[in-house]
Parts: sequence; C-alpha cells; structure tokens
Amino acid sequence: GQYHIGPYFSIIGEKMLLRACRRDANGKPKVCTVPIEGYRPDTWFDVLFTVNYDQNGVPTWDFSATSADGTVKQELKGLMFIDPQCRRPDWVGIISDADGETVSYLDDYFYENK
Repeated sequence: GQYHIGPYFSIIGEKMLLRACRRDANGKPKVCTVPIEGYRPDTWFDVLFTVNYDQNGVPTWDFSATSADGTVKQELKGLMFIDPQCRRPDWVGIISDADGETVSYLDDYFYENK
C-alpha cells in the first residue's frame, strides 16, 4: 500500500523514526527514514505535523519533535506526499504494529483544519 513510503513516525525500541519523502540534491523525490535526535524512551515529546498547500494546491508537510523541557527540537520542512491517494490529507491514523505487549500514551491530541 501507499503507507510504506510515509508520511509517518514510529517508535521502535529506543528510537523515534520519521519516514518521509524529500527531494534529493537533484530535485528527485527520495524516501528516507530520519532518526529523531534526542529521543529517549519513557520521555514526553511534542510532535507536530503541519500540512501546507502551494498555489497549485499541491500539499507538502512539516514535522517537528520537541522534548517536553524544550531542550531538544528537530524540524523537517517541505516534505512530500508521493502516493496520489495520500495527496489529500483528510484523516489522521494512530496505530501500533507492535508484536508484543506495549504501552503508549497519547495526550493533548489536537487537530485543526484552517
């Protein structure tokens, strides 16, 4: 399906990873997995996804992750939606693909469409 190329983020073991598509040095789309620096298990992080549209209605998205104390922040801007089925971001999904017992917490969820 279209979701293997992102966009999404995941926590696997002791790593937070962002799966996204960005342009390489030649301007071609390239799928990449970016580790979120400073993430530590059992810590709170604020995660923000922002979708932007250009004058032709083509969406891109920005991602930021900030530690609860504000000391760690990582931002990625202008990421691309590749699969045509994902070019109209009109839903949000929160899933777990864990294969063992897992506990996750989601707090202060906020969705705004302007």
